[in-house]
Amino acid sequence: MRGDGILCFSDCAAGAGRRAAAESAGRRQLNQDEEAELKSRWRKLVKLFHPDRVVGDDDKQATYQKLTAEINRARDAGDINRMREIANDPHGYIARQGWSSIVLDDSEESDKLRLLLESLEGQVISLIESIDALHGSPEYELHQLVASQPDLLAQVARKQSEALEKESAQLDDELARIELEIAEINAN
Repeated sequence: MRGDGILCFSDCAAGAGRRAAAESAGRRQLNQDEEAELKSRWRKLVKLFHPDRVVGDDDKQATYQKLTAEINRARDAGDINRMREIANDPHGYIARQGWSSIVLDDSEESDKLRLLLESLEGQVISLIESIDALHGSPEYELHQLVASQPDLLAQVARKQSEALEKESAQLDDELARIELEIAEINAN
């Protein structure tokens, strides 16, 4: 535990030991998906509400410290429901605890995120159009045929080879006939 009352676990041996102690002290058992969700939400929430992000605003920093402590306790207890509650409605959670409210809306950040969203939407649309164009191409059709019939190209090559050999034999016969006609004309 840090001096400011916030539990911090790292991947160090001490953190691993504390985790093991928390597990043996009645930590709720989670399935693999819940454990992954808990870890992911914990990382996002701790990053979002870390007290060091609001240095200089004592009320906000105190609320962030309390909220981060709650987030850590939820993680330590394996309390996925409390973690979800905090993640889904941090303002409501803070209000229910009676702590000073915090303002998460930063208009400049919102504008940047909105621009990023618009850019990403444009890229998604462009990728969808490219995929549609690819799916309509003869190359993709060939790929699909070969994927469903792996020996298709060998069959086509064999048939083409047979057709070329037959055409070559016909041309050889025709050449021999023409040479014979030329020889007869020259003989007369």
